Amino acid sequence: METHKVSVITHYFIPKGDYDKIKDALKQIQDDPKNTLMHQYADLEEAMFNLEGLYRNGQVQSFYLGADLVGILVFDVVKYWWSPRRFLYETMVLSVDKNFHGFGRIAVRQLEKLAQKYSCAAICSGCMVDQNVPVVRN
Repeated sequence: METHKVSVITHYFIPKGDYDKIKDALKQIQDDPKNTLMHQYADLEEAMFNLEGLYRNGQVQSFYLGADLVGILVFDVVKYWWSPRRFLYETMVLSVDKNFHGFGRIAVRQLEKLAQKYSCAAICSGCMVDQNVPVVRN
Protein backbone atom coordinates (compact mmCIF):
# COMPACT_ATOMS: atom_id res chain seq x y z
CA MET A 1 0.00 0.00 0.00
CA GLU A 2 1.13 3.52 -0.63
CA THR A 3 2.17 5.14 2.62
CA HIS A 4 2.15 8.69 1.22
CA LYS A 5 -1.66 8.62 1.09
CA VAL A 6 -1.99 8.13 4.83
CA SER A 7 -3.63 11.02 6.67
CA VAL A 8 -3.08 11.89 10.33
CA ILE A 9 -5.93 13.13 12.51
CA THR A 10 -5.98 14.14 16.17
CA HIS A 11 -9.40 13.16 17.51
CA TYR A 12 -10.54 14.14 20.99
CA PHE A 13 -12.62 10.98 21.35
CA ILE A 14 -12.28 7.45 19.99
CA PRO A 15 -14.34 7.31 16.80
CA LYS A 16 -17.02 4.64 17.01
CA GLY A 17 -15.64 2.59 14.12
CA ASP A 18 -12.07 2.74 15.48
CA TYR A 19 -12.84 1.55 19.02
CA ASP A 20 -13.26 -2.12 18.12
CA LYS A 21 -10.26 -2.13 15.77
CA ILE A 22 -8.02 -0.74 18.50
CA LYS A 23 -9.39 -3.09 21.14
CA ASP A 24 -8.99 -6.11 18.82
CA ALA A 25 -5.36 -5.19 18.08
CA LEU A 26 -4.63 -4.86 21.79
CA LYS A 27 -6.37 -8.19 22.43
CA GLN A 28 -4.10 -9.90 19.91
CA ILE A 29 -1.05 -8.53 21.74
CA GLN A 30 -2.50 -9.58 25.10
CA ASP A 31 -3.24 -13.10 23.88
CA ASP A 32 0.31 -13.68 22.65
CA PRO A 33 2.33 -15.39 25.43
CA LYS A 34 5.52 -13.96 23.90
CA ASN A 35 4.35 -10.52 25.06
CA THR A 36 4.93 -11.38 28.70
CA LEU A 37 3.83 -8.14 30.36
CA MET A 38 0.68 -7.70 28.32
CA HIS A 39 -0.15 -11.41 28.45
CA GLN A 40 0.09 -11.57 32.24
CA TYR A 41 -1.08 -8.16 33.40
CA ALA A 42 -3.14 -6.37 30.73
CA ASP A 43 -6.75 -5.44 31.38
CA LEU A 44 -8.38 -4.41 28.11
CA GLU A 45 -11.26 -2.53 29.73
CA GLU A 46 -8.79 -0.50 31.80
CA ALA A 47 -6.64 0.07 28.73
CA MET A 48 -9.56 1.35 26.66
CA PHE A 49 -10.78 3.55 29.52
CA ASN A 50 -7.33 5.12 29.84
CA LEU A 51 -6.97 5.44 26.09
CA GLU A 52 -10.20 7.46 26.02
CA GLY A 53 -8.57 9.91 28.45
CA LEU A 54 -5.48 10.15 26.25
CA TYR A 55 -7.71 10.93 23.27
CA ARG A 56 -9.42 13.70 25.27
CA ASN A 57 -6.00 15.17 26.08
CA GLY A 58 -5.01 15.22 22.40
CA GLN A 59 -2.26 12.64 22.97
CA VAL A 60 -3.41 10.19 20.30
CA GLN A 61 -2.97 10.57 16.58
CA SER A 62 -4.96 8.34 14.26
CA PHE A 63 -3.63 7.31 10.85
CA TYR A 64 -6.01 6.56 7.99
CA LEU A 65 -5.71 5.20 4.49
CA GLY A 66 -8.84 6.69 3.04
CA ALA A 67 -11.51 6.07 5.68
CA ASP A 68 -9.76 3.01 7.13
CA LEU A 69 -7.80 3.23 10.37
CA VAL A 70 -4.34 1.68 9.95
CA GLY A 71 -2.84 2.60 13.33
CA ILE A 72 -2.51 4.99 16.23
CA LEU A 73 0.36 6.82 17.88
CA VAL A 74 0.06 7.69 21.57
CA PHE A 75 2.54 10.21 22.95
CA ASP A 76 3.25 12.68 25.71
CA VAL A 77 5.49 15.70 26.15
CA VAL A 78 7.38 15.35 29.42
CA LYS A 79 10.05 17.04 31.51
CA TYR A 80 12.28 14.64 33.36
CA TRP A 81 13.67 15.48 36.77
CA TRP A 82 17.21 15.54 35.41
CA SER A 83 16.75 18.11 32.63
CA PRO A 84 15.16 21.51 32.05
CA ARG A 85 14.30 20.41 28.47
CA ARG A 86 11.12 18.82 27.17
CA PHE A 87 11.11 15.32 25.68
CA LEU A 88 8.63 13.56 23.45
CA TYR A 89 7.67 10.24 25.01
CA GLU A 90 6.28 7.55 22.74
CA THR A 91 3.66 5.73 24.78
CA MET A 92 2.47 3.37 22.05
CA VAL A 93 2.60 2.75 18.33
CA LEU A 94 -0.22 0.37 17.43
CA SER A 95 -0.84 -1.02 13.97
CA VAL A 96 -4.44 -2.16 13.61
CA ASP A 97 -4.43 -3.33 9.98
CA LYS A 98 -2.42 -6.50 9.27
CA ASN A 99 -2.56 -5.81 5.54
CA PHE A 100 -0.94 -2.38 5.85
CA HIS A 101 2.84 -2.47 5.82
CA GLY A 102 5.12 0.38 6.86
CA PHE A 103 3.15 1.85 9.74
CA GLY A 104 6.18 1.79 12.05
CA ARG A 105 8.13 4.04 9.66
CA ILE A 106 5.19 6.42 9.34
CA ALA A 107 4.86 6.63 13.13
CA VAL A 108 8.58 7.38 13.54
CA ARG A 109 8.34 10.23 11.02
CA GLN A 110 5.32 11.58 12.91
CA LEU A 111 7.22 11.37 16.22
CA GLU A 112 9.95 13.49 14.64
CA LYS A 113 7.37 16.06 13.51
CA LEU A 114 5.78 16.15 16.97
CA ALA A 115 9.16 16.57 18.67
CA GLN A 116 9.83 19.55 16.44
CA LYS A 117 6.34 20.99 17.00
CA TYR A 118 6.71 20.82 20.78
CA SER A 119 10.40 21.90 20.82
CA CYS A 120 11.53 18.63 22.37
CA ALA A 121 15.20 17.85 22.89
CA ALA A 122 14.78 14.18 22.01
CA ILE A 123 12.32 11.35 21.51
CA CYS A 124 12.10 8.64 24.16
CA SER A 125 10.88 5.47 22.55
CA GLY A 126 10.87 1.82 23.41
CA CYS A 127 8.93 -1.37 23.30
CA MET A 128 7.84 -2.99 26.54
CA VAL A 129 5.23 -5.35 25.14
CA ASP A 130 7.58 -7.26 22.84
CA GLN A 131 10.86 -8.98 23.49
CA ASN A 132 13.95 -9.07 21.29
CA VAL A 133 12.50 -7.15 18.35
CA PRO A 134 13.76 -4.06 16.54
CA VAL A 135 12.03 -0.78 17.43
CA VAL A 136 10.66 -0.47 13.89
CA ARG A 137 9.50 -3.75 12.42
CA ASN A 138 7.96 -2.63 9.14
